[in-house]
Amino acid sequence: MASHLSSVSTIEGLLQHSASGKGNRDYWNIDDILAEEESAPTIFLQDAKGLAYLNHLDQINPNSSNAIRASSSAQSMLAKQQQLRNLRTEVLKAETKVELPLWLGIALAQRDIVNLLPPKYMTKQYFNTLNAGSEVVTMRQQSPYIYENVTKICEYMAESDVKDTLVVYLNVFIERFGKLVIDYSNNSNQTEQFSGVQKKLTNLERELFDTHKKQKLMFQAWKNREGPSVEVNTDFIGNENNDGHEARNFKRLRVQ
Repeated sequence: MASHLSSVSTIEGLLQHSASGKGNRDYWNIDDILAEEESAPTIFLQDAKGLAYLNHLDQINPNSSNAIRASSSAQSMLAKQQQLRNLRTEVLKAETKVELPLWLGIALAQRDIVNLLPPKYMTKQYFNTLNAGSEVVTMRQQSPYIYENVTKICEYMAESDVKDTLVVYLNVFIERFGKLVIDYSNNSNQTEQFSGVQKKLTNLERELFDTHKKQKLMFQAWKNREGPSVEVNTDFIGNENNDGHEARNFKRLRVQ
């Protein structure tokens, strides 16, 4: 099982998801699991009993940055935890906007409990930024799995919005593939320049970069005859026939 997990790449996972039906998940792909752990905005379509705390996680979660800035005293932390226990008995009202892990948002959207909302990287403002020059945008800051999550979220959007979104990201992928992945993998000796570019690449783009670079090195090694040589196996190929001319007579294998 472990060998199967390690053999599934980001590229394979994205292709498998695009070829599968709506809502299908690849449970053996680590990248697919990590992608769905990222938060996505949702809006509840009905009241949810005992889930009111979801709308206050930034304030009551002891590990959140907002809670730490509010107060660092132990007494305050205890008060926050008591507030959390109280909220677990209250109702989360319909039309409330809540950030949920993408996998949970998808599961609830399939049951018509919530509506998935487009994240920041699927808004018109961000599209304008990408169209102005996607190669200078650090897309990784928005999500290292931005392409994967776009395809997942598009399954639950209006058809008109899906078309615009996919066209934008298709053009972005083509542009970044040519200018960042191919160009910089061909000139990766410039370490400082490459390290800055690598920070902009998503996980999918990084995998494509590494694949292209390895293929280029393998081609150069073959071109310079640095790889292993191919030798004639005399057990299978005869050098000459009865007329003295070269021939390729394959001998049969006998099973003993």
